[in-house]
Order: sequence, then C-alpha cells, then structure tokens
Amino acid sequence: MDLPSFQSGLGTVWADLRDFLAGVRFARPGLLWLSLLPAAVAVLAIVAEWRKRRAIAAFGRPAAVAGLTTMRPSRQWLARFLLGLGWAALVLAVAGPKWGTGADDGAAVGRDMVVVIDLSRSMQATDLSTPDPRWRAAIDGVRGLIDACRNRGGHRIGIVVFAARPVLFVPLTTDLTHLELQLLDLDGERPPHDVRPLDDSVRSGTRIGAALKLAVAAHDPRFTGAQDVILFTDADDPEPDSEWASGVTAARNAAIPVHVVGIGNPDANAPFTLHLKARGEEVIDTWLREEVAKEIAAEGRGAYLPARRDTPDMAAFFRTRIEPLPPRLLDDDPTSQLQDRSVWFYLAAAVLLGLGWVRER
Repeated sequence: MDLPSFQSGLGTVWADLRDFLAGVRFARPGLLWLSLLPAAVAVLAIVAEWRKRRAIAAFGRPAAVAGLTTMRPSRQWLARFLLGLGWAALVLAVAGPKWGTGADDGAAVGRDMVVVIDLSRSMQATDLSTPDPRWRAAIDGVRGLIDACRNRGGHRIGIVVFAARPVLFVPLTTDLTHLELQLLDLDGERPPHDVRPLDDSVRSGTRIGAALKLAVAAHDPRFTGAQDVILFTDADDPEPDSEWASGVTAARNAAIPVHVVGIGNPDANAPFTLHLKARGEEVIDTWLREEVAKEIAAEGRGAYLPARRDTPDMAAFFRTRIEPLPPRLLDDDPTSQLQDRSVWFYLAAAVLLGLGWVRER
C-alpha cells in the first residue's frame, strides 16, 4: 500500500465520520451537559485518592499499607472507566439521538408554521440589550426556531415579511438549510422593494393585518388543525385603525392560531428616537406596543412571548407551546424523518454499567 493511497483512505474515513456527526440530531439536546458529571466525579476521586495517600503515608510505610487494600489499582480504574462510559451512553440515550432514515421514508409528521417578520421602519430601533436592531433579533429568533425544528424533523416553515405591504418570502418547506440561506439575504435596513408603499398616499408602513392574511393564504388547506402563524413585531403601527383585526379574523376563520413575539422596549415613558432619512429628515419615537401585541395573540387564540429587549428564545417556545400540539401527516412529502436510535445507547449503557459494577466488586 503506497502512502498517498493510505492518506486518501484516511481522508475518506474522516469525511464520512464528519458527515455522520453533522447529521446526528438530539430530541433533547439540553440534557447533554449531564455527560460531564463523570469528569467532575473523576476530579473528586483524584483529590480523594491524593488525600488518602497522604493519610497512608502518615500511618506507616506506604508499601506495607498498600498491601492491605482489597482491590488492585488497575482493576479499580477500569471499573471507574466502564462506569463513566456507561453513564455517558445513558445520557446520550436520554437525549434522544437521531440519524438516518427508516421504513417510514416519505412520511413527514409535524406542524406547518408561517413566520411573519415585521420590517417596518420602527424595527430599525436599537433599544435592545444588544447593539442589534429589533429586526435582527427577530431573524435570530427565527433561526432558533429552525434549529428546534431540525432536531425534531418533519416540520415545515414558511416566511412572510411585511411593512406597508406583505410578501411571501419563502413558501412552506421542510428544507431548513434553504430557509437559513434565505434569511442571510434579509436586511431590515434595505428590505425587499415589494414591502414598501406603492405611493406617498399610504399613511401607515406597518400593515399587520395584510401580513396575517397572506400568512393564512400561504398555508396548505389540507392540514387544518396542524398550522400556526408566528408574528415577530413591535406592534408599532402609526395609524391607530386596528387594521390587524382583519388578519386575526382571517386566521380564526381558518382555525390557525396567531402567536406573537413582542420585540422592543415596552416602556412608553422612555421611547427610542429614530432618525430616518425618508422624504427628508424624519424623527419618530417608537416602543413596543405590548398591549396591542397581547391583544393580537389573545384574539388570534395564540400565545404571547414577551421577548422585549432580548433575543427571543424560540427553541423553548417551540418545545412548550407548539410541538405538543397535534401534528399533520403528509404522505407525499419527499423529506424523510430522522430515526430514533436511543435504544442502542440504552443497550450500551446497560452493558457498560453492568461490567463496571462487576469489576468494582
């Protein structure tokens, strides 16, 4: 075997291993930190062993006293190593590892979610706990939602963006990588041209109702009861005409809940002053109109997430408010679900813990 061929073989193995690890997902990734407990216990064991040796040295000659121990050091460390591996395998099993596809290829079980992102001028305000504008926090929240859906598999997400007019930015899809790439092109400072008003006669650049209507229309009518609209907004509409109510009515008629993520500082006594260069120098005061956001969620029979000055924790919101809801079953969707492989880790944990217990006796 010549060296270049050997190097190429190793490179292929490493590439396959890297692709495999990149494809592994966990249903409960928050539990993975528990795998660090054996390392902490090992550190404590080392400290205890060091103190024990000091006590033995004070009691008598180390060589003579060591002969009184009931277990050889090699046997003891092997037992601890096996127990540590067993614990790690048990944690991985509980975390719900998934990869590959199985017999139910072509069936995608999940919910359909159309995300609605407010790109009106007030979303350029930088009144968050970070230097980012409100629209950036909304996009980061959508990324968190995508990551949560990727761990589960089968869910579909679409994106509507709006200001004075709504635009279907991405139709419903299970291609979450495509969604992430599309989000990279979304800029609240330079939003898509089609969200801008057609002429200067438009009195409001925040038409939430029109955006909700488009989000409802973007849903697949075959899957009523397994659908959601998630609105990211500061609810700061300069025209107090409750235009949003028409969109909420459309969602209620379609039996689609409207969840609202409120972004911005809700303190009306400390509004953010935004300087805009539109038709000359324009100055507006803006804050999160939380009472409006809550009303939209309540009337839309959805949940309200008060992100306020922080990035929305959409992973937790998805797990607690959306994922437990009834899913849709789509037999003609080409995307397969990841298969649960936790049973292998449970078996490995049982074997390793059993061997470690036997060696420790």
